[in-house]
Amino acid sequence: MGELAALRILTDEVREKGHCDRTIAEIAARAGICRSTAKNAVRAAAAMGLLTVQERRREGQKNLPNVVRIVSREWQLWIKRGGQRGGSQGSKTIGVKKITPTDKESKRDKENGFPPGISETRFQPQNTWDNRRRAIGKAGGV
Repeated sequence: MGELAALRILTDEVREKGHCDRTIAEIAARAGICRSTAKNAVRAAAAMGLLTVQERRREGQKNLPNVVRIVSREWQLWIKRGGQRGGSQGSKTIGVKKITPTDKESKRDKENGFPPGISETRFQPQNTWDNRRRAIGKAGGV
């Protein structure tokens, strides 16, 4: 599955620019996989003849990112026909609906009669020594 995610990132870049000049690290980060998985995906696709990789080496300097181009007719046709970003053509989003959690603490405070911003934990004794002092004070002790 990770290899497919990397190839999907390549496809999206090719759709936008006609080629992909992202680094392996960028592809891996966008796909949510490690660099070696992204590298293996590109190598395997190149070995199958689906894409070409043009290395851009620079003598004495940091190399530029490789340029990846899709050469597979089927893959190019799929992109042109609408291999859309985000899955099937009918779906516009990925995942589930956004769920906003309820603010349970403030609801509980309202039910208990505490003013807004003051939690009931502020009214609880902090340690057992406070409990003992209060119990002795109520019983008529010290």
